[in-house]
This record gives sequence, C-alpha cells and structure tokens, in this order.
Amino acid sequence: MYHLEVQFPFVIDRFLHFFLGLPVFFMLSGFLIYKSIERTPDTKTFFLKRVLRLFPELWVCVLVELICILIFNHDPINMKDFVLFGVGQSTFFQFWTPESLRGYGVGCPNGSLWTIPPIIEFYIVIWFSFKWLDRQKIQTWILLFLLMAGFSHFFYLYQSRIPVIIFKLADVTVLPQLWVFFLGTFVSKFSDRILPFLKKYWWTFFAMSFFFFWSDIDMKIGYFGSLQILTLCLFALGFAFRFPKLDIKMDISYAIYVYHMVVVNVFVEMGLIKSWPIFFTVVVITLSISWLSTKYVGGFSQRMKTKM
Repeated sequence: MYHLEVQFPFVIDRFLHFFLGLPVFFMLSGFLIYKSIERTPDTKTFFLKRVLRLFPELWVCVLVELICILIFNHDPINMKDFVLFGVGQSTFFQFWTPESLRGYGVGCPNGSLWTIPPIIEFYIVIWFSFKWLDRQKIQTWILLFLLMAGFSHFFYLYQSRIPVIIFKLADVTVLPQLWVFFLGTFVSKFSDRILPFLKKYWWTFFAMSFFFFWSDIDMKIGYFGSLQILTLCLFALGFAFRFPKLDIKMDISYAIYVYHMVVVNVFVEMGLIKSWPIFFTVVVITLSISWLSTKYVGGFSQRMKTKM
C-alpha cells in the first residue's frame, strides 16, 4: 500500500519494506501444496481444488475492479481493451494491462495479480514432478534449490543482455521465483528434520534477515536480497510453528492480496493520497472487503472442496 505515497517516517518505511510479503507467500504456497499433494488421490481432484482456491474470489474481485474502473476512471475507456483486460484478469494473463488503462490509479488497475500465473505454473510443475522428487535424497533437493536460486540470481544480474521482450515475458513466469516456492516444498518434504530446528532458532533467522536487510553484503535477486528472503522465509515458518496458538481462525490473506490495489487505485483516482487518515481508511476498507470475500466466496469454495 506504499503506492499511496504516504509520507511515512523513515523507520516505519523501512519496517514495511523489511517484511516482504510476496516471497513469504510463495514459500508458504510451496510448503502447503506439497502437503496437499500427499493427501490428493488424482490429478483431476488436485487441479479442481486449486481452481476453487484461486478463481472464485479472483473472479468476484475482477468484477469489482472493472466496476471501479467504469466509475472512477477519468480517461475515456476503450471498450475493446476493457473487455480484453477483463478476460485477461479473469484467466491467466493478469500481467497484461493495455495502454489505454495505464492512466488509471498508479498505472496498473491491479498489479498484484501478476503473481497468479507463476502460482498456477508452480502447481503444474510440482504435481507432475512430485513422484520423482519424493524419491530423492536431501542432497538432490539441496542441489536443485541451489540451481534454482542461481538461475534467478543470474537472470536478473544479466537482464541487460536479454532481449527486453523475452526478459519481460520470463519475468512473469514461475522460473525466476521457483527457488522460493521450492524452499517451501523442501521444508515440507523434510519437515521432521527441519521444523524442530526452525522452531528453536526462529529468532536467529529473524536477526539474520534483519542484518542482511540493512547490510550491503547480500546478493541481489531482482529487487531483493537473496539471503534476506531466505532467512525471512525460514523465520516465518519457525515462528508460525513455534507459536501455533497465534493461528488465525479465518485466513483472509488471499483476499487482501487480490483486493488491496483495487481499493488503493480508487483512492488515487479520487486524489486522496499522502494522508495518514486516508491510509488507515484504505486499510480498514481492504480488511472489511477481504473478510466478506473470505467468509462468503471463499466459504463457498471451501464447501465445494470438502465434497470432493
């Protein structure tokens, strides 16, 4: 929500940039999906459950997003672009925004949704590689993790040598982010060995992540430091299992993820920015919509999944 350009004090600004939600979200997806595969009998059931998890709330969100554009957009709307944009947002092309809508909000009606295609691609990769991966020893897993992290590092390091169109297309696939997903599956696979260690030393990983965030010795992967992401993800898992009683009964994180930029862009279009009251209003509205989405749309999806 920093797109609102609220003038945060330096410490608060750095605090918000330290807790990188997207890598943790990818890692947790990898961790949970590996456990889910172990309990899933067949391909059809697996992918139906994934569709129910992602798309019903996404489709309602896209409908809300399109209505907001029609109401609040100050520029003339190209209806062909508008329809194609709606189709893309509802399927697998969330990373595409037509030039005619680049003037809306912060320049992208719901930029957060670019992560939907990598998530879907990861589901496909992990399902069809699960049987092979499950037979491998921990040394093979470590080697695969290092290869994935190395690819991501060099992909961004040498991006200037890659044709722009190829880089942009590859950047919105799972390939540059695969190492973070794989980190979650790695911990999930060897949870009996790794989780006790993470639970005991969660605070150490927090301190390490904080150190890498403030230091200049980290290796960059994209815009972030690889060691900071690694230790932050391990801290998140260790903390979650060390304090299980902090479990939230209704997880609205997915709804927050799909809705927050919809709300932000409405306020930007209305010129309501750079104000603490506005910031907290955006937070309250986002949380309220997310709660409703999770309770009713997500609840419907959950009921459908339990019937499988």
